[in-house]
Amino acid sequence: EDFNELTSDELKIFEIFLRMEAYRHFEDIDRIFRRIGIIECILRKRKSEQRKQDDENKEK
Repeated sequence: EDFNELTSDELKIFEIFLRMEAYRHFEDIDRIFRRIGIIECILRKRKSEQRKQDDENKEK
């Protein structure tokens, strides 16, 4: 891409578009990491519950 061939107005519009695109990707990344956090929390809870159940079974 040769930005020098664009007018100043075209460059400003393109810059706005790129900023919007970057923000959209940031939102996608944020949503992905929130989902990962939820999954990690569920896995920790299940592991803890399994350990607790294993300990109870050993006592019997």
